[in-house]
Amino acid sequence: MIFTPQFLLVSSVVAVGILHTVVPDHWLPIVLLARQQKWSKSRTARAAFQAGTGHVVSTLLIALVVWIAGITVATRFGHSVDTISSLALIGFGVWIAITSWLEIKNHD
Repeated sequence: MIFTPQFLLVSSVVAVGILHTVVPDHWLPIVLLARQQKWSKSRTARAAFQAGTGHVVSTLLIALVVWIAGITVATRFGHSVDTISSLALIGFGVWIAITSWLEIKNHD
């Protein structure tokens, strides 16, 4: 089987989603409320479904906003970011070369 980038992305999202649901801070408040309020199993299931749906929808909306903002920033400033990051890498390389040369010179 050939693992395409899309397959790996979807598999990773599914795995993170499943692991994310078992984190106690996602289900424990519902359990505690259900016990404290003496909810029935169906009332607890409805509350969990409502909370889960709200969580998923709000997360998707936030992701959509961040995605649109990322596209906007990339189209507007993409070339500048490429240039600045290239210059930063060159500067970092020069700094490493100079400090290494000075260390070698002082070590002799």
